Amino acid sequence: MKRQLLTKKGKELMKAFIVFLSDLGNGASHAIKN
Repeated sequence: MKRQLLTKKGKELMKAFIVFLSDLGNGASHAIKN
């Protein structure tokens, strides 16, 4: 039970981290273009 909760939390964290990274990448590419 506890492990399932941890993996669910981990997946949500990974998703948020990936979104954060892609946002960062978009910002960087905009900065380079301008």
